[in-house]
Amino acid sequence: MASIKKKERGNIELQLTSMLDVVFQLIIFFILVNNFVSQDLPELEPPDPRHSKAILQVDAADIRVVNIVPDLKRPGFADYVQYAREKLTVQRMDVLTGLLREEKQKKPDLQVSLRVDKSVRFDQVQPVMQAITNAGIARINLVALIEPNVPGAE
Repeated sequence: MASIKKKERGNIELQLTSMLDVVFQLIIFFILVNNFVSQDLPELEPPDPRHSKAILQVDAADIRVVNIVPDLKRPGFADYVQYAREKLTVQRMDVLTGLLREEKQKKPDLQVSLRVDKSVRFDQVQPVMQAITNAGIARINLVALIEPNVPGAE
């Protein structure tokens, strides 16, 4: 006759090694994504308007940002102009005009926010402003740093 053997209950162990691998990979992924997002906007120090009356609330969907990045080797000069993922020299403003003209066709109320470091000379900024107006955009917003402690900046 067959005998029935009782099975021994073994110790149940939880294997966390693979779970920890997944968690660490997710952490690394989010750190890398965060670094890429922070690199989209170049580090600039815009001028500080003490008593500006030009502060307006505008729909963010109708605004495009153009950055003029300073040349660290030549103070006062622009290194490049960044629009979306494009990096252009100041001499290639015809490309910027074309890109903005295409955007203007899609959004007739398009406005441009121009971010410039305060160390960049106006003769470096003027061709960029001219390219924006050549694209048919009538409104250029100059982005400036407003500190909350500055009187009149409320």
